[in-house]
Amino acid sequence: MKKKNWIQVVALVGGLSLLVGILLAMMGGKKGLDQIEQAYNLKNEVYTRPATQLHNINKIKVNGQKEGVVIRPSKDNAFHVLAYAGREYSNPVFVREDDRGTLLIEENPQLQVDNGSFSDFFPLIALLKWDRLPFYQITIEVPQEVSALDLELSTSEDSWVEGKSFGQITAKMGDGDLVVMGNIQKANITSSSGSISLPKGVESGQIKTKDGDIELSNLALKGDLSVENERGDTHITFRKGETAKIKANSTAGDVSLAPRLKDSKEGQNLTTTSKIGDIVVK
Repeated sequence: MKKKNWIQVVALVGGLSLLVGILLAMMGGKKGLDQIEQAYNLKNEVYTRPATQLHNINKIKVNGQKEGVVIRPSKDNAFHVLAYAGREYSNPVFVREDDRGTLLIEENPQLQVDNGSFSDFFPLIALLKWDRLPFYQITIEVPQEVSALDLELSTSEDSWVEGKSFGQITAKMGDGDLVVMGNIQKANITSSSGSISLPKGVESGQIKTKDGDIELSNLALKGDLSVENERGDTHITFRKGETAKIKANSTAGDVSLAPRLKDSKEGQNLTTTSKIGDIVVK
């Protein structure tokens, strides 16, 4: 009888210790979240500058962002960078301006979340807390008066870019689609498995995707343009009255050129190829 009581006491003490450990670990995770929210003001702006203070900003670079990126015109005369919290976790963003006129936005690996010392002894608790930590959906707002801005993007998810016009856009896309609502002077865009849509025109450059459709509209070329698509359809539409010297080839798909473009010997060079997919140029 005494032995049974002793076992009950040990079990009760062990259970209470486990409960205290869980509570302390959860408090440690909450502390980490509070640190992030205080440092980066989650769900709100992490950066803002009036355009009048940024005469030298000529490029925006987003480096290593796991989630998608949205670039759009701002409602006032200012640059804004916003970070939205979500279900998954990635490191908070870090924003700075360099002396070459680049606005650099990247994940900040230096800020770590304090999970509490008890998490070291209870790995399952640490895992259970991950769904409470935020990821960051980045939105960049650019003054409407800014044009011919250069962009450099590196992201794995769908991204949307909107503006009057852009200088050079360099984008390395993972599995996400890219849409650019604005004319591009020069594009250097690659995608692993996503579609690329440039409905407002591109003047020169190189566009590649391994698995996805490519749609280019309102073309008025001022330089050579190369379009490569391994497994997807390619649709290209020239602006009215515009033409080019076209080389189009698809290994396992149909190629359709508008009659006025079939024997064109004027304009810049457009080269478009596909391994598995149709090509339509009109």
